Amino acid sequence: FLTTLSVPGNSLFFVTNQLFGLDLDTLDISRNRLSFVPDRYFSYASLVTLNASDNSISFFQSTTTPSATLTSLDLSKNRFTSFSRLTRIVSFSRLRTLDLSYNSLSDPTTDFSLVLGNLTTLFNLNLQGNFLQDLSMVLPPYVPFVTVNLANNNISYDQSLEDIFANASSRLVVNSKGNYFNGTCFDNSVNTPSAQPPEFAVTKTGFERVSARDPVDCGC
Repeated sequence: FLTTLSVPGNSLFFVTNQLFGLDLDTLDISRNRLSFVPDRYFSYASLVTLNASDNSISFFQSTTTPSATLTSLDLSKNRFTSFSRLTRIVSFSRLRTLDLSYNSLSDPTTDFSLVLGNLTTLFNLNLQGNFLQDLSMVLPPYVPFVTVNLANNNISYDQSLEDIFANASSRLVVNSKGNYFNGTCFDNSVNTPSAQPPEFAVTKTGFERVSARDPVDCGC
């Protein structure tokens, strides 16, 4: 039986209703002409991966239907301009990877960090190539992430950034190149019995992890 449907690079404006009787775990509808994400896309009982990148999507269809199985959602290269159009993802309780890169997202007016904070299994977040300046209402204060891609935004270093990453996972990798960090340095001072806290130098090209034994030199 069919578990993977891949139809990238066509000129689809919608996916025909007949396909929604299938038990898919992977759906690739990238590089088409879709303008929104219908609720039916999340009606598959076993859907794990949805790639809807490189379309013209700007909103989710209003719905309360949760997706209990989805772990990877790619919405990169679409037309999202507001985080308020993305609050629907709070229902994806098992989401591990979320790609929102190369949309037109700017700083939210409501606290989107509450949405991401509820996604306790979200390890990989890609926000590259948007118009973000202030992360205080985007990233939650206790990030579960392993990788965060913030490259090519308009972010400048401030206290909120230090607060966000002060409690980060010791495995955290942050790509923040192409922003406006001023070279301020900070260390993680949180100790846990299981792991040594990470230490970061914030440089003009991004975050760099430094060993606890090495001096922190970030051109301050």
